[in-house]
Amino acid sequence: MRRRTVLQGLAAAAGASLVPSAWGETKPGRWMRLESPNFVMFSTEYEEKSRNELLALERFHALLLRLIPHEVHPGPKLTVYLVGNRRDFTASNPDMSSGVAGYYEARLEQIRTVNSARADFERQRDMPRNVRALDSRVVMFHEYVHHLSFTNMRVAYPPWYQEGFAEFLSTVEFTDTQCDIGKFSNDRAAWLA
Repeated sequence: MRRRTVLQGLAAAAGASLVPSAWGETKPGRWMRLESPNFVMFSTEYEEKSRNELLALERFHALLLRLIPHEVHPGPKLTVYLVGNRRDFTASNPDMSSGVAGYYEARLEQIRTVNSARADFERQRDMPRNVRALDSRVVMFHEYVHHLSFTNMRVAYPPWYQEGFAEFLSTVEFTDTQCDIGKFSNDRAAWLA
């Protein structure tokens, strides 16, 4: 019962706090800026899709705060780039492999995650119940687990744990009343076989 109340409260709080940079629907290909309590998003996707991804990030952030030991004082907002074409994604890091759908980068001048929302990375709707397709949201969640872990954990965990923990949580799916954690990604499961 408590989980339902928490999730409903999180959705209402996150939804009410999304601040658009401009009014009206933005067409794909033009940069748009959205801001929430914990994120600043720059996106070239449709405004509705961008808002939904930002809301999902806020819900995921609230979930992680319940699961990960963290500092009382939050750090700066994470900058998220959600790009819909390969050209913009490649411009963010020209050395990145074409098979990469997103990455997290922490530098002195900026901490950011860049995620591709290309159609070939979008969710496949015909997956079995315990499987999650590798879509842009899974990649974004995976990278955010790294960010929150690196900025809030006082212990340096080994890489296998960091990747496993990020992978375990990245496939979370939210409904109005609950969240499902621990599905496996269809693409990454093949790597383990």
